[in-house]
Amino acid sequence: MSWITKRKKRGRTEWLFVWPDPVTGKDRVKVMKYEDGSYVTGKREALSLKPQFDEDLAKQREQAGAWTLETAKEKVLEAFGSRYSPGYKKNLDIYWGAVHERFGKDLVISDKNLSPVEVASFASWLRETRKLKNSSIQHYVNALSKGLGLAVEKGFLSRNPCTATTVKEALPDDTGKRERILTEEECRRLLKHCADHLRTFVVLALATGARHGEILSLEWEDLDSEELTIRFEHAPEKGKRTKNKKTLWVAVSAECMEYVQKHHKRVEGSQWVFPMAGDPTRHMLSVKHSFSTAAKAAGLGGITPHVLRHTVASHLAKGKFSPTTRRDHLRHSDYRMTDLYSHSFSEEQREAAESLGNLLSEAKPLPKALPEDEIVASIERILGNRDFVSLMDQGILEWSGRRGSNPRPSAWKATLVKRVKERKVG
Repeated sequence: MSWITKRKKRGRTEWLFVWPDPVTGKDRVKVMKYEDGSYVTGKREALSLKPQFDEDLAKQREQAGAWTLETAKEKVLEAFGSRYSPGYKKNLDIYWGAVHERFGKDLVISDKNLSPVEVASFASWLRETRKLKNSSIQHYVNALSKGLGLAVEKGFLSRNPCTATTVKEALPDDTGKRERILTEEECRRLLKHCADHLRTFVVLALATGARHGEILSLEWEDLDSEELTIRFEHAPEKGKRTKNKKTLWVAVSAECMEYVQKHHKRVEGSQWVFPMAGDPTRHMLSVKHSFSTAAKAAGLGGITPHVLRHTVASHLAKGKFSPTTRRDHLRHSDYRMTDLYSHSFSEEQREAAESLGNLLSEAKPLPKALPEDEIVASIERILGNRDFVSLMDQGILEWSGRRGSNPRPSAWKATLVKRVKERKVG
């Protein structure tokens, strides 16, 4: 960003062209003169000559090694990398990969090369080539904007093109179209089709309204059975992050705490409520795949774990709880802790926690196996269908599940017995 200013020196008025040095950060000054060497004395003349001075400055910077898009990405990671989670850094690689594919990573950053029109065309290109919604495209533009914002600070751009009205008009908000709220009956249906760690995850999500990653990074010491509270700790060094970067507590119902403490399987030697399979020293990173499978089985296809947070917010709103209570339970960014070491919950917050307990009516442990007589009856009923048996023997029918998980035709009867015992068929 450059500007002009006036000064008086030795009895004459001079106009100065000023710009920040990208290396030192200090302002640099050049006296504005005409080609014949005479001084510019009027403001109107100085303003008319400023574009030419800007162009000359851009050429000088380009020759001196101005930033490229690859440099901008590196500078973003240098400035903000310590704040980013490993998952978001992977997403940044995707976002910047698209930027480099569209513009070329060696493109020199300048007002001419990266105008608002160019950024808007980048958004259109993402929509056409990658079939992304505006809400997804916004992540790509935000990543680019972070780098270009640093370029503005260093003086390589006069302004950030990503913040221009042209770009905002090219990306109208479409997030409202995908909002989904579950009814109490749908919550019960979903719980019926969840087992083991996924059931505990859904119980905690419906009881706290917490985000996906916040729940998976819970430690057993975060659960206080006496106070009926759960702590969501922000501790990046332990792999625990909250969106507003604060450690906060949420009140939960007795049903929720009892289920987690009594029925969720603990892994010996692990402090995590959801330890990673094969490495109990780390916590799980995602349950999105198993959640999607359970949701489809419950007839709720197309929903994600974040829908449970929307559901909690809607349920609290319908319960006519105050905005303060809803805000505090969902731990929005304007939440203020009066004391990090001694905290209490209002009577209304307790009522909100108990109200959410109604969503957990199906949160009961599944029996490990059906009674023997029911197993025999289920198997005989299935084997009594001759058409089904014939198709399975020929390998024409397959078990539903992930690709590659179906047994060979000769092994299907053994799998049938196993699945009946696990309550997956019959």
